[in-house]
Amino acid sequence: MQEVVLPGVPLAWKAPYISSRGAWSVRTPILNQLKDVVRNSYKGPFYTEAFAMDAIFYMPIPKSFSKKKKALALAGSLRPATTPDVDNCRKFASDVVQGIVMSNDSIVVDGRSCKFYDVEPRTVIRLYTIEEYEKLLVRIK
Repeated sequence: MQEVVLPGVPLAWKAPYISSRGAWSVRTPILNQLKDVVRNSYKGPFYTEAFAMDAIFYMPIPKSFSKKKKALALAGSLRPATTPDVDNCRKFASDVVQGIVMSNDSIVVDGRSCKFYDVEPRTVIRLYTIEEYEKLLVRIK
């Protein structure tokens, strides 16, 4: 298993703006910064064949939470059921590692995505060969 950590609040993929002058996305500068982080920190293999990817999103705890709610959030009993949705966060995370960790995000064939609260917002991406992931699933069952 390989692991990549993207610092900061997890972001969702957002469709680019399209005009007569071309397409532009507000996420492009952030995407490029995160790609630099991955380039500098990732030392694992470059995936060109099917593999599995887990994406775990640690969202910031809202300041409006009471002490009791904050404790539940940190324990994992209270999970973020708010925007951004986990599918769009996963899509953005895949875009960040594409070209550095994998040839194309179409080769991701398995994996889970989940959101938790934490005092340190970040995205953790775990990469597995198919064999590693199948062994992991056998232990879970």
